[in-house]
Amino acid sequence: MFLTLALFLFGLTVLLISTKALVDKSQQLAHKIHLSPLIIGITIVAIGTSLPELVVSTIASIKGDYGLALGNIIGSNITNILLVLAVGIMFGKLGIGTTKTPKTTYLLITVTALYTLLHFIPMNSFIAGIILITFGILVTIIEYRWGIDGQNHEDFSLISKFQNQKTNFSTKDLILLLVAVIGITLGGFVIVNSVESLSAILGYSTTVLGLCLTAVATSLPELSTTLFSQNNKDEKLTMGNILGSNIYNITFIGGISYLFTNYTYLESFDWIWFISSAIVLFFIVHFLKGKYIPKFIGVLLIGIYFVYLLTVIAK
Repeated sequence: MFLTLALFLFGLTVLLISTKALVDKSQQLAHKIHLSPLIIGITIVAIGTSLPELVVSTIASIKGDYGLALGNIIGSNITNILLVLAVGIMFGKLGIGTTKTPKTTYLLITVTALYTLLHFIPMNSFIAGIILITFGILVTIIEYRWGIDGQNHEDFSLISKFQNQKTNFSTKDLILLLVAVIGITLGGFVIVNSVESLSAILGYSTTVLGLCLTAVATSLPELSTTLFSQNNKDEKLTMGNILGSNIYNITFIGGISYLFTNYTYLESFDWIWFISSAIVLFFIVHFLKGKYIPKFIGVLLIGIYFVYLLTVIAK
């Protein structure tokens, strides 16, 4: 037990240090290449912070434990919206953009519906995986194009500020960025293994474990990114990371998981939580675009998240 706790604390330390480095270097890269922090958050940071989910779900799928792989993907997306977003709202001043953020939310709703549909219709799992991965690649291309277009439109004033600042991004910075990504992967892997060891004592199935404890553990990079980016007053990076992480959890991680295993069905109630959380995010973005999110919404999301945990644990 002591060794397990020690490993958990070690993984958490590596994870937090690596995430801080990833946020700093990603912001530096955004300034250098004159792209909105939202796009950097949706792509580079989101992929980096989703690596623990990728490690867990891929290994679980190879081992044939698709219940853990699927539960981790579903649970992580719910956690990112109901917990990570809530933390960003409560501990910072989180605003909603008027252009790219709503459009990216539409993409998230689309891939959420696609993932749900692929799960319930008869289809070869390998083909389903290819479809999801293809969507992930398309989303990346679309986001990059939106970022380039935004340089001359909604992001013009922000990009102008970047251009007036002399920002260097050397080979050393690139290496540090890659080391940070590796650190997040290592830290996430150690944390997940530690959580699984502790949870095994409780006797829960790996599916239930994936929906709650493992999902929280693999969402720690997104949570720490949210806290660090809020300290840097960069709400665009926060929103981009949450949206991008959820999209890539579904497309790339969900797609890769399908390549290695057959379907395992979760209860319909789990899918209702999955779809409902995405819809909640959609309504927040739709009705509050161009505004700051009130603190009470963060409190409400936290409350809903605890209800979700209770429904999972009660199984």
